[in-house]
Amino acid sequence: KTDEGKMIGSESIENIAMSIALTLEKMFKDKDKYKEKYVSLVLHLADKKNGTLREKIFNNVITIEKLCSMSTLELANNELKALKEQQTKKAYKSRVINEG
Repeated sequence: KTDEGKMIGSESIENIAMSIALTLEKMFKDKDKYKEKYVSLVLHLADKKNGTLREKIFNNVITIEKLCSMSTLELANNELKALKEQQTKKAYKSRVINEG
């Protein structure tokens, strides 16, 4: 289900899942790196707050190749991205004040 409440057919999901698996196999010859990326993708795609990511995949805004090469931050839902940005700004301000 996307953020807009759009339901996606199971056949489409299976095709995308297969494409992801095949792309990961090509990208990661090391089994540990493959598993790490696979788990990361599963967690981010299953996140109920991450419908935007799923929608971009189903609408081909993000290719499977791009999806498989995205960082954890790029895969995160908007709430987590905002939190990370806040933490980064706070750490920077603290560093500037301490080095000041």
